[in-house]
Amino acid sequence: MSTYQSGHDSSVQSLPVFEGLYTKQATSLLRPFSRFSISSFFRSSPSSHKIPSPTLLNPLLLITSTSPAEPIPGEAEIIKSLEGLKAFATQFKEAISSKQLKIDDEDVGERTHRLAKGYLAGVYLISRTLWDDPADDANKTTEFENHKSALTRCIQGFFLLYSMIDQTDEIDKHILGSIFPPTETKYHQFSPLLQYPRRVIASLQSQPTRAIAQSKLKDHVQSPIRSSFPEHIPEEEVLYVISLLDAFLEGIQKVESLSGPLIAKKKKQREEDSRRPLRVEMEVRVMRCDLLMSMTTKRIGAVKNRAMGKGLGGVKAEEEDCQEHGSGAEDGDQAQEDIKLSVRTEGHSTEEVYEGISQTDTTRWEDLAEESLVEGLDIAKKLIEEGRGEVLSNHVEAVDWLGQEGLIQPDEQEGKRQSKSPSHGFDEDIISESDLEDDEPEIESEMSEESGSTHPCPLRTLFRLHDRYEEQRLAVWLHLPSAQRGKMGWFMRGHEGRVGSSWDGFGLAAMMEYDGDALMSYGLGADKLEKWVELASMRNAKKIRKRGRKTV
Repeated sequence: MSTYQSGHDSSVQSLPVFEGLYTKQATSLLRPFSRFSISSFFRSSPSSHKIPSPTLLNPLLLITSTSPAEPIPGEAEIIKSLEGLKAFATQFKEAISSKQLKIDDEDVGERTHRLAKGYLAGVYLISRTLWDDPADDANKTTEFENHKSALTRCIQGFFLLYSMIDQTDEIDKHILGSIFPPTETKYHQFSPLLQYPRRVIASLQSQPTRAIAQSKLKDHVQSPIRSSFPEHIPEEEVLYVISLLDAFLEGIQKVESLSGPLIAKKKKQREEDSRRPLRVEMEVRVMRCDLLMSMTTKRIGAVKNRAMGKGLGGVKAEEEDCQEHGSGAEDGDQAQEDIKLSVRTEGHSTEEVYEGISQTDTTRWEDLAEESLVEGLDIAKKLIEEGRGEVLSNHVEAVDWLGQEGLIQPDEQEGKRQSKSPSHGFDEDIISESDLEDDEPEIESEMSEESGSTHPCPLRTLFRLHDRYEEQRLAVWLHLPSAQRGKMGWFMRGHEGRVGSSWDGFGLAAMMEYDGDALMSYGLGADKLEKWVELASMRNAKKIRKRGRKTV
């Protein structure tokens, strides 16, 4: 049984509760006589400082124990269950803050574990409430903004409590299952949260501002919940999704290991367990970068206009700065000719690229995307240097992490569609039963981007993202007047040469981990591999010359 550990009480002070949210029926969840009771004036210790009743979370845990194939209930039942989570979290926080409880009280540990599950269930329910059918305007109720705010708090609350509990095996599985489609595994509480950004990316790429080769489109990708999706995705919605991914990344970075299937050798077991959270983190990082890249492409007209506004001085200053710090861009002009040809032959002129761009789009998506790419490349380099290259390149399927028993079989999936019985999850935590509303589910599984895989490995995605970044930079460079362009090779390395520098550093590390054929099999272009080889040769030659001077 998990026990509350000393030193964690200060962390509970920052526990995010739903303050200001779901207030309509809050009085119905107050304890009897906590207000308006004469007896309350004669109590030596306020009842609000007592540990919360576990039954407050029953409605929420019951709803979220059902399969993703089943519809969620109506709004009234959803809000009631979230009010239960609000009451439990608020009372728990007040109880710890009051210092009325003993640190080694077993009940405190039980409630900590239960509240962590409650936050996790809240992530699942709110994600589905918001995005089961994002094109349906009927879902934009008065509680819509409350749901969006509560979702962020649920993510933060879950990871804050995760470090305080023991026996996390079951919760670990839900973190591991987060990167797979929710209809694929029995551990799907986080899945809708991370599936929605993929759906946004697919939507942005299937409605590009300029033509994209058909082979690059994920035309087979469908919503894991419903097929409908809005044609126009507001800028604010994408920024909100980015904030959710940031909250998830902040939390997952604090997770040191995630338990998976047992391995005979304990040392290897520990190594595998420590790699898994790093893989989940990297999956989310490249997803975040992919989303920002997709928005940059969608807003490429605004990006070009900003580049034009920078003027000659800005471009030249960047070039001079790159010449001081960069080392692999001198021959960049010739290497970009294939990209230039592909951009020019996409079937659209430069003017057509940014038709329909709204003047209200003020976010500098290109800066956010560039920063995200640099961050991803730097972290990938660090992983390789620390001997964790498998985090980037290993092929991972749900069965590898969750075992065969963690997967939803086709016949089992069909059976759950015809039954209201809870699926694997938090059944043991439910103390009473509640009726759920019935509805017709519409489920379509997300297909693989790679044959036989639910998603590409992070290494492959990084190569693809760098290709897309260079295409975007080249499109902007071609749009500039000749007098303002500067050298293409320098421009392709990004603002102050940061992307180019990170790409070079990552490449030198990658060549120490993988041979050339392996890198190309993950999608690295032959021309880019050749550049890395040349860069490595140049740096080795410099080292040899320095050693020679010392021995003279």
